[in-house]
Amino acid sequence: MDFSELVNARHSVRQFETGVTISDQELQTIFEQVVASPSSFNLQHWQFVIVREPTRKTELRSLSFGQAQVEQCSAVVLVCGNLNAHADAERIYADSDAQMRDKYVPMIEGVYKGQLALQREEAVRSGALAAMSLMYAARNRGWDCGPMIGFDADAVAAMLDLPEHVVPVMMMVMGRAEGGRQHHADIVARCRKWFTLNHLARRLLSSRVAMAAHGDTPHPRSRGTRRAETRA
Repeated sequence: MDFSELVNARHSVRQFETGVTISDQELQTIFEQVVASPSSFNLQHWQFVIVREPTRKTELRSLSFGQAQVEQCSAVVLVCGNLNAHADAERIYADSDAQMRDKYVPMIEGVYKGQLALQREEAVRSGALAAMSLMYAARNRGWDCGPMIGFDADAVAAMLDLPEHVVPVMMMVMGRAEGGRQHHADIVARCRKWFTLNHLARRLLSSRVAMAAHGDTPHPRSRGTRRAETRA
């Protein structure tokens, strides 16, 4: 499908068909596209932990406030960020030409070394970009996803034995939507309402600017003005 179709086909899913499996080969095909995501200095901060075993998914559900989709789905992907990604700069740029390597490797160390807040921000940003790519890549192959932050990150990190420099960014549940597509018409309706109200607010502002330019001032107690301002 083309990108416009893909964007409209993707939606977050909370109910999945149970008993549906996803193969190693299918996951590999999906993640070959995911790792083409952008990242600062091409440091590729993302890391992924995939859980498919039923008992492990049940355990993850208990750490996710009992949300059923964690257990129903075909695979749970924990999207993580590597706080020490900058330390891999030498390896990442190993195949680059000497001029690029000599420029960027020292630059990366200077930017990130000792900057703990920046290291975390970049890890989360890159992980989030990869998570969006994952949702599109999965949908392109007929799989549905649901991004989640409703889980105990520390407990999940301990369960999956993550090293200290790898932090959970979000959890992605992947599988086949129960009953086919789960509509998101309410979201579309809310977006249309927002655009409508925003358009009205702009029209009101334009009219007031025009009146001011001609020396006219709207009455401060005008009911129409107050109603429009409230809606905006």
